[in-house]
Amino acid sequence: MCDVESYCYLPLLEELAYMPKHKYSFAPEIFEHSKAIARHFGLYDNACLQTSVSQMRWDDDAAQWIISTDRGDRMCAHYVAMANGPLNRPKLPGIGGIDAYEGHTFHTSRWDYDYTGGNSDEDLVSDGWTDIFRNLTGIAAKTAARKAGRRLTGREKGELMELADFQKMNTVRSRASEIVDDSEISDALKPWYRQFCKRPCFHDEYLPTFNRPNVHLVDTDGRGVERITPRGVVVGGTEYEVDCIVFATGFEVGTAYTRRAGYDIIGRGGQTLSDKWADGVKTLHGLTSHGFPNGFFTAMYGASPIKFFRILDEWRSSPRSTGRLDGIDLS
Repeated sequence: MCDVESYCYLPLLEELAYMPKHKYSFAPEIFEHSKAIARHFGLYDNACLQTSVSQMRWDDDAAQWIISTDRGDRMCAHYVAMANGPLNRPKLPGIGGIDAYEGHTFHTSRWDYDYTGGNSDEDLVSDGWTDIFRNLTGIAAKTAARKAGRRLTGREKGELMELADFQKMNTVRSRASEIVDDSEISDALKPWYRQFCKRPCFHDEYLPTFNRPNVHLVDTDGRGVERITPRGVVVGGTEYEVDCIVFATGFEVGTAYTRRAGYDIIGRGGQTLSDKWADGVKTLHGLTSHGFPNGFFTAMYGASPIKFFRILDEWRSSPRSTGRLDGIDLS
């Protein structure tokens, strides 16, 4: 499920005359909408889908980029916009023995339906984000100010936020007590942290699962899995034999850009982007990097690419702008 409202997240809704089915779309709908875009704009004929870039190299003599792919392509381009998603490389846990496990494994982002059965069309609808943002934005403060007949002080706003946070998390915790029959298990499932300490779940429809006789919760008491053996996992000194381990460990964050992109970029004079950024990212407004002409980084760390087009527009319209950016004609 996407954590951005479908009406904002799914592109080109008006052009395709499409209305999302849910406020927060699930993967099947997002995938179908992506295919509809490809059909509508002829991308199946004019784009290389399901193809990964393996290298980008700047040709100084031709003043253009040479892009190689995992399908043996070699393309030339004067301009390249890299829109690599910042969260796309699955992260595996650094638990000892992970390579020794002899059972089946997969990451949640690469769900193995051949192994588990089922399909990606299963739907779960419910979310608490509207409530969360209503309490954490100025709406609650404005309501309280109207009741008090004056503007709230900074301290009062802070106290209001604390109260809203506690109330929301208390509601989340109470759901575990209401749904899970075993009180010991429900207590172990209750989150005792602030609602934005960890990413809040959209729904809690997984809770009834813990009422099934074939489901067992192994509480690590915050310590995590000690190690992995060829037959299972060890928690609290006890080995639990399992047939399959599913890694719900998210994606790499903060690792090298070229590692997450899956390819290195070779700019002027043979300089690689990995070498230039070895001691930290160096860009102009997060958009370009000197020595890599006509190359645009549009989504390095989760920032919306919308802002980059605004930046280009401002540069072009600025009285002091030359209309060029590292060799790019912006007119």
